[in-house]
Amino acid sequence: MKTMKCAHVFSVGAMLPKRAFFITGSGTCVGKTFAAGYIARTLVAAGHEVAYMKAVQTGLSEVEPDTRIVRRICPETIKLPEKLACPYSFETEASPHFAAKCENRKIHPAKIVRAFDNIRLKHPKAVILVEGAGGIMVPIIRTYMMIDLARDLDVPAIVVASPLLGTINHSLLTCQALRSRKIPVAGIAFSMVDSELDNITYDSILTIREISKIHNCGMIPRIVCPPGA
Repeated sequence: MKTMKCAHVFSVGAMLPKRAFFITGSGTCVGKTFAAGYIARTLVAAGHEVAYMKAVQTGLSEVEPDTRIVRRICPETIKLPEKLACPYSFETEASPHFAAKCENRKIHPAKIVRAFDNIRLKHPKAVILVEGAGGIMVPIIRTYMMIDLARDLDVPAIVVASPLLGTINHSLLTCQALRSRKIPVAGIAFSMVDSELDNITYDSILTIREISKIHNCGMIPRIVCPPGA
C-alpha cells in the first residue's frame, strides 16, 4: 500500500494560553495516556509546569496505572498526592459506573471536581491535563458521564483518536457531542502514529480536519517509552 509523510502534526503550542485540558478519546484503547505523556513532555520542554490527573482508573488488575505511565514518559510532571492524581481507582476492567458496582463502592463526581480545583489552587502556574476513561460518553455513574465532567471542569477538550479504519465516524461524533455541550475542542490528536502513513490513514486525518473545521488536527508521533510504559 502506498505510504506518505503526514502533512499535519498535532500542535501542543496551539493549545496555550489555556491552562487546563480534558483529554478524552474517540473510543477506548486509542492511546489517550500516551498522548497525555507526549503533551506533558512537550510542554515541559517548552518551559511549562505540568500536572497530570486521571479522573477515574479502572482495570488495575490488568494494567499499570496511567499516572505511572505518564510519569515514565515525562518524569518532570508535578508529583501529586494520590488522592488528587487519581481520585478513584478500581481493579475491575469495566466502565467506571459498573466497576464501582462490582466493588461495592460509590463514585461522587464532585470529589473529582474538587481534586481538580485543589490542583489548580496549589499549582496556579501549571498546565493541568485531566484524562478521562474511555470515550466522552462513558458513564462515571448512571446519571453522569465523562462529558458532564468535562463541562463541570469548564476546560477545553483534546480528542485522542485512533488512526485505524472507522476513525472518521468516531472522531466526528465525539467532536459533535462536545460541541453540543458547548465544550471547546482544542485539537484532535492521532496517537502513536508513524511518520510514514498509508493512504487511508492520511486521508482520514485530512478528512476529519476538513469536516470538523478544527485546525489543530494531526498526528502525535510514535514515541519510545521507558520500560514498563
